[in-house]
Amino acid sequence: MRNLVLILLFVTTLSCNNKTNNPLQNRIDSVIQSVSGDLEPKIISINNLSEREVSLSFMINGSDLKESNRILSRPVSIVENENFYYVLDRAQHTIFKFDKKLNYRGEFGREGRGPAEFMTPTDLVTDGNHFYIYDTQNLRVQVLDREFNYLHSFEGQPIPNGKNLSNNNRLLFVLDRSRNKEKILDVYDISTLDKIYELMPIIMQPGEQPLALNRIEFSSNAQGYLVVGYQALPYIFIYNEMQELQQVLHFGIMESKEKPDNGESVFIQLEDGKESIISAGNVAVPQMIVSLLIDNQNNIFWHIGSNIVYVIEQKNGRYAVNEKIRVELPYDDTIGMRFHLLDEFLCGVAFEMSDVLCYDLNDFYYSTM
Repeated sequence: MRNLVLILLFVTTLSCNNKTNNPLQNRIDSVIQSVSGDLEPKIISINNLSEREVSLSFMINGSDLKESNRILSRPVSIVENENFYYVLDRAQHTIFKFDKKLNYRGEFGREGRGPAEFMTPTDLVTDGNHFYIYDTQNLRVQVLDREFNYLHSFEGQPIPNGKNLSNNNRLLFVLDRSRNKEKILDVYDISTLDKIYELMPIIMQPGEQPLALNRIEFSSNAQGYLVVGYQALPYIFIYNEMQELQQVLHFGIMESKEKPDNGESVFIQLEDGKESIISAGNVAVPQMIVSLLIDNQNNIFWHIGSNIVYVIEQKNGRYAVNEKIRVELPYDDTIGMRFHLLDEFLCGVAFEMSDVLCYDLNDFYYSTM
């Protein structure tokens, strides 16, 4: 993952209309064009940026929960509701509750297949009145009230490790990679839980490689904006409160090259001159986007791996990156993390260390420095 911390030396606009001799690149170009429509991607440059560190504000120590003999095993998500933090633990099939002083205040759920029981859940969101849990091995999303009583569930097939749920006041966004689907992101009316449409075309069909090209990151905010991108591709799509595509951001070179060992392959150019292959089925697909979040001012948090975060700040409808940010870690910076936005904090779930690390949101904004 360390080589992905360095992202791009050159940025250019990729013309989706230029056909190549590479069927995979042509397919990727076609998908990007189908999503972008008539919008021309806007180039986002991250060259020659200054770098600074954001200090850790607080940590939920998974091996030493206050007021409890319990521990966290594999935290995967954190939300905030009514002055409490709720941490979803995938390995223990449980939601842990903490007060603002980080004291343990109880837990909900257990392993099983019944109502309010979970099998390796992977994501948790809340609208203030309900909790939505992606119950992964049970292939369903469960809806619970604020006291964690079971209300409803519906089917879905999530990615085992990745972002699977997001919501705003009107809509619930659910990743569903079930077979025979043309698009991977389902959009539900949060008041009725009726599915109303789908977003993000599937690039690779079942049985094709690399299937990981279908993986996406996405996030919605209280204003109804949605930001979404394919993990392996250098594009971010921004939808407004009417769910109309407003902007497409582009931050990399993607091209076909002939390689002796791989034949004609698709590569993404990285900042140090290295090339990351995304087309060979036996080669891991690089994650250009590890976490992708949008705050209530429509600023975008783009996490590229380890402890590196870029804030794509929005001003008058224009987006720019002003600096490279490293978040402070209490241990080696090669740990795996996924970030989540709370009201006042950006929190990284360090699943390898069983901790949750949180940082003051105000420390990330260039305009406040």
